Amino acid sequence: MKFFKVYEGTIKAMQNTPCKIAVFTDGKNIKVFQKAFYKNDLNRPNWARNVILEKNNINSIDNLILSYGFITM
Repeated sequence: MKFFKVYEGTIKAMQNTPCKIAVFTDGKNIKVFQKAFYKNDLNRPNWARNVILEKNNINSIDNLILSYGFITM
C-alpha cells in the first residue's frame, strides 16, 4: 500500500470536531483511515478505518471527501 492523500476538515455533525482522513492505495485496493481530534482525548489512539468510504473507487472517494468540505494537504 502506498500513501495517496491526506484530507483535513471538520465533522459538522459532531459540533465541528477537527478531523483528518488518510487514503492509501496500491492501485487495486483502498484503505481509508480517519482520525478525529476530540476535546477530551483521554489518551486513546483514535485512527480508525472508514469502511464506508473504502467501498468506493479512488475518484469517487476524492469527490465525496471534497464535497464534505475537507481540503487536501
